[in-house]
Amino acid sequence: MLKTLFESTVYTGEFTFPDRVEKAEFYSEIILQAEFETVRERIIEAGSVLPTFYFNYGDATPANVYLADTDRLIKTVTLVILTAFNGVGAAVSIGTQAEPTLLMDVDDNNPALVGSFETSPNETIVSGTQLKVFITPGAGATQGRAAILLEYATA
Repeated sequence: MLKTLFESTVYTGEFTFPDRVEKAEFYSEIILQAEFETVRERIIEAGSVLPTFYFNYGDATPANVYLADTDRLIKTVTLVILTAFNGVGAAVSIGTQAEPTLLMDVDDNNPALVGSFETSPNETIVSGTQLKVFITPGAGATQGRAAILLEYATA
């Protein structure tokens, strides 16, 4: 299920030059960071959260997100797209080497959209299991940045 927690806000501004005034659309990374922190705070308040994992479109894949040091019940997984991935066919999944879509399938998010996507896998990860993010930047990609937040309970 695709669930967007927030979308980026597009602002219209005017830029004044000596000979003309031009309008442009833009979004502020400061505003986006504030929205990201709001989502992160909501998750922290709801329970225990593992350290935030950041990745970019060109990072080696799969990338190691978290090595379980004890048995953990992964309650929610939140993927926050900070900068949209502009490659054709971009995709992101989160899981293990054996099950790359265990926690978040590629259909549960859209890396081409700035926003936040959440799943509730309620999967127990046993101690010693390496969680990974599988990144497909897409053909012709030149940008893309995201963060992963994992809410857990001790199993």
